Amino acid sequence: MQTVFPYAEQQVCIFHKKMDAINKSSCENRDEIGKDIDWIYSSNTKEEALNRLKEFNKKWKRKESPAVRSLNFRFIMTIKFLEFDKTIQKRIRTNNPLERYIEEIRRRIIPMRSFNSYESLDRLLFGTINVINVNLREGIYSRCNSYFFNNF
Repeated sequence: MQTVFPYAEQQVCIFHKKMDAINKSSCENRDEIGKDIDWIYSSNTKEEALNRLKEFNKKWKRKESPAVRSLNFRFIMTIKFLEFDKTIQKRIRTNNPLERYIEEIRRRIIPMRSFNSYESLDRLLFGTINVINVNLREGIYSRCNSYFFNNF
């Protein structure tokens, strides 16, 4: 990514970061740790998120050190979305909608196994992405709709 888009900000998916920390915690504390992580990511500013992370660390460091380490690793890259306008923060803090695109592209490529040319690959990619976009606009993929088309 750095090679192709050297000036682009990189946002690590908060959903995957949260799940990684939860999976490294004991079963009895998972719900509470999940709520605490949600509380951290509901911050309005970077400073607020960092302060909440400090409180999280104090609370859980002794009991759940693997979860604390996991959450702290590259944490700053999970709050890049707070540097952007409020109207798009929800869309850029997780990569789940993008994963939907990738999943659909893979689903259509796998049966084909190979392509005769780059042009045939381009046609498939364009067609697949176009179908997904049309379906999003028409509300067929309603769960993803709010990520892509509100407030634009």
